[in-house]
Amino acid sequence: MRLGVGKAIGSATRAVLATLLAACLTQLGCSGDDVADRAPAAGGAGSSAGGSAGSAASAGLSAGGTSVASGGTAGVQGGATGTGGAIPVACNARGFALEFDGVDDQVTMGAAPSLGLSQWTLEAWMKRTGPGQSTSTGPGGIGVIPLIAKGRGEADGDPRDCNYILGIRPTDGVLVADFEEMATGGNHPIAGTTVVSQNYWHHVAATYDGTTWQLYLDGALEATLAVNASPRSDSIQHFGLGAALNSMGVASGFFQGALDEVRVWNTARSLAEIQSGMSAKIPSATGLVGRWGLDEGSGTQAGDSVAGVNGTISGATFVMGSPFALVQPPSPTLVAPSESATGVATTTPVSVTVTDPDSATHDVRFFGRKYVPSDDFTIVVFPD
Repeated sequence: MRLGVGKAIGSATRAVLATLLAACLTQLGCSGDDVADRAPAAGGAGSSAGGSAGSAASAGLSAGGTSVASGGTAGVQGGATGTGGAIPVACNARGFALEFDGVDDQVTMGAAPSLGLSQWTLEAWMKRTGPGQSTSTGPGGIGVIPLIAKGRGEADGDPRDCNYILGIRPTDGVLVADFEEMATGGNHPIAGTTVVSQNYWHHVAATYDGTTWQLYLDGALEATLAVNASPRSDSIQHFGLGAALNSMGVASGFFQGALDEVRVWNTARSLAEIQSGMSAKIPSATGLVGRWGLDEGSGTQAGDSVAGVNGTISGATFVMGSPFALVQPPSPTLVAPSESATGVATTTPVSVTVTDPDSATHDVRFFGRKYVPSDDFTIVVFPD
């Protein structure tokens, strides 16, 4: 998006306008971090920049251009020629997510009987930023930091049993899920094997087809468990995001981090279906019984685009959403001194560049060790 100003204006006025635009555009899905207001040099020709994810934060432009130091994917054209220029604004093409504090933040949907299921796929994009708090799914169950849950440990053998829960195991950070069965109230937990790294977006999913659990992390199968039991689909425990609630709506266990594009299906989706759907927003589809895009950007309601099972947001705040793509950790590149350089002074500046499409700010630590030359040697091979 590019907003032009009809005549030359002072820098103070431009700053005020940019602030007002940032506030207004936030309500339209634009992040304040994505708004740049930099006066172009007189007579300079604008050029495009800031477009692709992963651009170095230090990237510059020719005179008259505008750099957007942001992890977003929307590019911005540089300012027009002359001293008037334009106020360029880069919108947040990623939408929004909800950030939970791990203390008491939650989204609650009430008992939500339409989400009581005997088969399912639970999925979401999530970014864990801290330990949060765990809850229990009951005797024979698991300790879990909840992401998506319809219940938790409360009773055994009646509708106060847990229908399903997906989250993170607090002891080692792997993906876990559980449900209690209709016949006895017994638990059937499953756990992954890969630690869900913090401060990065991950896609998580759990499926149950009536006989077999399957867990997925970032579009890859993590674990499979044969159960052959009927879940407590008539559970009166409440449905929630970022916390697990009992039949009275009392929360326990709190996720610390961000959630985006939460979906509940009434079928067990295949690996291929999970992989093909994880990179896009799906407002509605066959078998989709609940979907919370969390793109409202403000307010206290999390809207369900499928069946109107809207959630009440308590404490959680809107932040920039998931990139809907798997992001590799930041990649540093040595600038100076060069790789394997010799004759370097005892005291010399060291610099690197770091690229990361998920953040514009990075902390870089340098480590050194004393160089100890080794004696030369020759390998000689003797025939038998």
